[in-house]
Amino acid sequence: MLQYAVGALFLGVTGWALYAKQSVTPVEFPGGLEAEGDFESTVDFDDGRAVDERKRDFARLVKSKRHLFYSGANGGAPRLVDGGVAPCETFDECARVAADALGPAGAAVAAWAYVLLSATTPFEWVQYYGVTPHFGESRYVVVGGERPRVAWLALLGTGAPGAWPFFVVLLSEPLDAEPMATTKFRYFCEPAGRAPSLPALADAWFASHADLIAGAGPRAADAAETDRLVS
Repeated sequence: MLQYAVGALFLGVTGWALYAKQSVTPVEFPGGLEAEGDFESTVDFDDGRAVDERKRDFARLVKSKRHLFYSGANGGAPRLVDGGVAPCETFDECARVAADALGPAGAAVAAWAYVLLSATTPFEWVQYYGVTPHFGESRYVVVGGERPRVAWLALLGTGAPGAWPFFVVLLSEPLDAEPMATTKFRYFCEPAGRAPSLPALADAWFASHADLIAGAGPRAADAAETDRLVS
């Protein structure tokens, strides 16, 4: 009896040790990524070729009626911008369509923020952090409010076919009405879990980061840090 008890105790302790080891194993993020970090997107508005490329990306985004989403300033679940969106072909047509569909936030998007709703933005980010751009399903989100923000959300792979182990978000600082040559982003990277669903991950992320979305983007965080240091 004592032998069986010792054996059971040994198996129990061993199992607990293995579980504890797995529980505290740190996540190995790709490239130079961490769970959170900062990134800046820079646009030279005098570079007509680069701006035209971003315009083409934005027009394709609007025309697809599948990848452009809208969220309220309180961090509500992003909703697809598709119903009632008129067809468009040229950038000017698509900018007008987006401005009408996105309400007050659409004005800044049509005026200049379309440059951030482009494939160039996530590619800048992965290049900066030395990450191979294995992107799965993705979506762009315009976050409404007095000063809108833009976000990009995606599943990120490491090269294995059909495997998307990470969920990533880029969230911009509040945007000015006038063009911003440099826009600060905060990025978030987390394990996506088994059989990840981007819509479910996106809804959960917006719900859990409502306070951040409503008032504490990169610019607000900088201001808070300054207040702490001088107080």
